[in-house]
Amino acid sequence: MAETGVLAGRAAIVTGGGRGIGAAIAVAMAGAGAVVTICDLADGGRATADEIVAAGGRATSFTCEVSDPEQVQLAVDYGPEGLRVNAILPGYIDTDMGGRRAALPADQAAAALARREASAALQPLGRQAQADEIARVAVFLASDAASFMTGSMVTVDGGCTATFRYGS
Repeated sequence: MAETGVLAGRAAIVTGGGRGIGAAIAVAMAGAGAVVTICDLADGGRATADEIVAAGGRATSFTCEVSDPEQVQLAVDYGPEGLRVNAILPGYIDTDMGGRRAALPADQAAAALARREASAALQPLGRQAQADEIARVAVFLASDAASFMTGSMVTVDGGCTATFRYGS
């Protein structure tokens, strides 16, 4: 992992960093030079932290629950001290949450693939996003390029919101 990069010298807290989009965000932020703290349910994202450390980055993990509005407001209150809090609202993302695809019987795997392809067909871009595409948005939000963004909700859904709201 890089000692330099757009996030060098910064700390990043990634909630839900144990798998899927959150894991991709944690790895991308570490790759951009950030020291990453991963918060997740169950194991706290230990495997993702281990992956980052094995690649030469710096990461720790904790078990936590961030659905408490008071905890979120507490984070926003630290804005004057340089903490920025933003949310990414992803659309259909092609992830294998929990490694379930490989464990499915053939008929269920075929049905799951059909559902994924149907979801992709709904996308104005004609495909689902990959987790690393969402991770790049997160790195941007943590960088100086987004220094005046906090409390923002950034939609990254391949145009679905616009299509569903206004028609295609």
